[in-house]
Amino acid sequence: MRAAAPPVAFDLTPSRRSRVIVVALGAVAAAGVAASASARLEALPWLGWLVSIFAAVLVGASLAWLVPRSRGRLRWDGGQWWYATDKDGHSELNGDLSVMMDLGDWMLLRFDPASSRSWRGRAWLPVDSRALWGADHALRVAAYGRRSNAGILSRLESDVE
Repeated sequence: MRAAAPPVAFDLTPSRRSRVIVVALGAVAAAGVAASASARLEALPWLGWLVSIFAAVLVGASLAWLVPRSRGRLRWDGGQWWYATDKDGHSELNGDLSVMMDLGDWMLLRFDPASSRSWRGRAWLPVDSRALWGADHALRVAAYGRRSNAGILSRLESDVE
């Protein structure tokens, strides 16, 4: 059995590169979905292109708005993830962290607070490895590593209560 990853902490700073990547990925995905959906419009092919461009711009603009603009702190204590933003007044929330996309030197993480069972408390965290100053390996070890049994048991106990 593998041991849990050691405790680590990361200061997450929003970068222009992260915003561009998120917008580009969303715009390409939206344009692809719109283009495939409008491919059935054989009589009006220009309308399909227009819909695709409109979808790409709309989704790209909305994703640019959703990318965090304030600094945050992500912490793994060996059994649980903690996240706080500067705008929260440094109050930390515990929860689950999921790797949604890993492009090598850029990652998209999703933090789901344990206190919120809906999507509203969810935080999407684009992480540029250049901003971590070499700590990206420690982040990957903690994000992909197994949790310790103590962290899992404490989470189960809190769910029962």
